[in-house]
Order: sequence, then structure tokens, then C-alpha cells
Amino acid sequence: MRIGTGSKPRLDVYGRVKRGAEIALSALLLFALWPVGLLCMVAVRMTSSGSPLYSQRRLGYKGRIFTVYKIRTMYLDCEKDTGAVWSKPGDSRVTPVGRFLRKTHLDELPQLFNILRGDMSFVGPRPERPEIASDLTAYYPDYHRRTDVRPGLTGLAQVLLPPDTERGGVRRKLELDFFYIEHGDLWMDLKILILGTPLHIIDFPRHLIARCVVAPPAAWRPSIERLAWDPAGIVGGYPRARTTLDESSIGFGDSPTCVAHSTPRDGGRESITTPPLSHGGWHGSPVASVSAARDLRESS
Repeated sequence: MRIGTGSKPRLDVYGRVKRGAEIALSALLLFALWPVGLLCMVAVRMTSSGSPLYSQRRLGYKGRIFTVYKIRTMYLDCEKDTGAVWSKPGDSRVTPVGRFLRKTHLDELPQLFNILRGDMSFVGPRPERPEIASDLTAYYPDYHRRTDVRPGLTGLAQVLLPPDTERGGVRRKLELDFFYIEHGDLWMDLKILILGTPLHIIDFPRHLIARCVVAPPAAWRPSIERLAWDPAGIVGGYPRARTTLDESSIGFGDSPTCVAHSTPRDGGRESITTPPLSHGGWHGSPVASVSAARDLRESS
């Protein structure tokens, strides 16, 4: 599946300022947080066998492979028989200490070295394992465009959507990654880091996080909020309705209109034609973008 994007080049001044700030901030945080990282590694070492640190190959800027560092949260050699697979809620491979580290994202502290070295940024699409990226590219030909910018410690998709556990959830994250690649700036980076990440950690409603961190153009915001909304959704103002969508394109906001057929529980049926980026207001889930609405159809 191809997701239209129409990318714009990164502004040189934005790239230079961002990189300079990342070098200074990552060095400062490494100096300030090394005791926290040390305590985390001691806790891991005392509760499970093996090194408290682990490294993994990830896909970086322009497809370059780099080594990412993390504090270990899973039992040693847990993928020996399965190979590279996504973690799921309640995954038995994750240690008790690892669950806390993942919840607080303290397992990501060693990636400050990756940021200082230039492998990563603070904000950007999360780096994927080459094996998984290769599989996803077969389903989403534009997947490689995530590497048009440096991968991030966190990103717009990470603060607005839950972690991937299967291939079907990737498409919505791709749309948010592409939105960031095209429209990201220093102001959005700051809001993701200062507002989005803490709110995400405390499980603040994701569609409300979207209102905090998504910058103009405002026309995109309803669709971003829809992507962050509960997948059950409300389309066309019909709560508890089963909804399908007749697609006229598969791009993110490419289609000027889309037709949603809402079938309420009472058996009635009504077709509504609506701009894919409009929405039903604060109390109603925004009308889905074309590809996000497909998720509603598949789950109905």
C-alpha cells in the first residue's frame, strides 16, 4: 500500500539549529542522568542473568545501519527461537524490572550516546530493526521514506499512538511520521518533548495530547486527532454505529471528499459525503482520513 506524502526538503537552518541543540542537550543529560542509568542497570543485573546493556542493529538516516544501545528489559536470549518479533502487552519475555523501565522509558537512556554521536535525534520516527523494516516495505512501499530524517528517541507517532504489536497498526504511525517529516519544526519538537512525552507516560488521552503538540496547518489537526482517537471511533455523529468507507484515494488527506456509510443499531442506513479532514467537534470523534477510516472498516 502506498501512502501519498509530497515531502518538502528540510530547511538548512532548522537542521543546523536542531543538531547543535541535540549535541548540547544530550551531553548535559548524559552528565546529569548517569547515576539514574547506573541504578537501572544494577537493578536489571540483580534480577536477571546477563548484561544489563544490550545493542541492536537499527535502520538509520538514509537507510544506514547503526547500533542502538538500550538497558535490557527482556530475559536473555528470549528471541533465540522466534527471531525478530514485536513485543505485545503482557509479553512474558519482559522482566518485572523491565516493565517499569519500559513504562518510564528509562531503558532508552543509553540512546543519548546515539544522539550525541549523530545516529539519532531527540525527535523523529523511531528506528526500526532492518528485518522488520524489510517485511513492512513489502506492504507499504513508502516505508523507506521514514529514513529521510534521523530517527528519534521519541516522535509524534509515539506520543499519539500505542506501540506496534502487529502489521495493521503501522499505517497510522506512518501517516504521523510523514506528517512530521513534512511539517516538523523546532516548535513541534519542543512540544513533543516537553508536553507530549510526559503526558504519554501518564496515559493522558491521546487525542488531547494531539491538541497540545500538533502545530499548524490547522487543517491537518482533525485528522491527526482522529488517528490518536480510540479505534472504535464515531463517524458522522453516529455513536455505536458500524461504519465503512468508500475510498476515492489512499493518500493522507489526498481525497477532497470521502463517503462514509453509517449503519446505526436500529437498522437504518445513511450515507454522508464529507471532507476527510473535517470533524464532528469536541464530543464526537473526528471523521477519519482515508486510510485511517479503512482501519475502522476492517475492525467493524
